[in-house]
Amino acid sequence: SVKTDSFRYNKWYDLQNGFQVIAEELYDQQKDPHETVNVVALPEYAKVKKEMEKLLNNENRLIERYGRWMDI
Repeated sequence: SVKTDSFRYNKWYDLQNGFQVIAEELYDQQKDPHETVNVVALPEYAKVKKEMEKLLNNENRLIERYGRWMDI
């Protein structure tokens, strides 16, 4: 999960099945602060989703490198 001032992005994996992605969530926290509407599949959020995926991948690389979760 990664969060910016405006969005939260979650990606869920099946760890027993080769890290297959089983779900994704993207919330526009400016419009939906209670995270009730998952906008991940909406075309108008495709660019945001791509940017959030990059942030998550960068965070995951840091975790792999340093062996623990860290607040970055």
